[in-house]
Amino acid sequence: MVTISEHYNSHLEAELTARLGTEFEEVTAQADRRPVREMVGVPAVLSEAWSSRRVQIEAETDRLARQFGEDHGRAPTAREMIQLAQQANLATRQAKHEPRSLADQRRTWRAQAVAVLGSDEAVDAITTDTCHEPEQLSAGEGLPDDRVLDRVAELVTETVSRSRAR
Repeated sequence: MVTISEHYNSHLEAELTARLGTEFEEVTAQADRRPVREMVGVPAVLSEAWSSRRVQIEAETDRLARQFGEDHGRAPTAREMIQLAQQANLATRQAKHEPRSLADQRRTWRAQAVAVLGSDEAVDAITTDTCHEPEQLSAGEGLPDDRVLDRVAELVTETVSRSRAR
């Protein structure tokens, strides 16, 4: 699964760079973790808001490990920690929402981004900051500024849909 994930992420990054002129950099969020690739120009607060699941899993894993220690009088082994992490993953998984259209999902994402960043203008600025020379978004398309982010989402979805089964 790691290999598949790395392959997917590498291709997605390459397509975003080629089509939209985005740039990526390695970011080390925690000293004991390997660096991850993040898109330059996306505020950390927005990435964190959309990565809240990992925080929930880690908090639940920590809680389960403490409970394990109280119940067994010792710290869990490495194998037991993996099992606790799997348990935490399942325990924190929210029920899936009803299917949404792509347009509805994008409206939801935008509303979330506006809530985190504070304004439509702040969300729009991310597109300006991250897309330098987009191959698909030339001025000839005549897209008003407020449609650029929607078009970026369309292009990403089309690219991923062509190369991913689901």
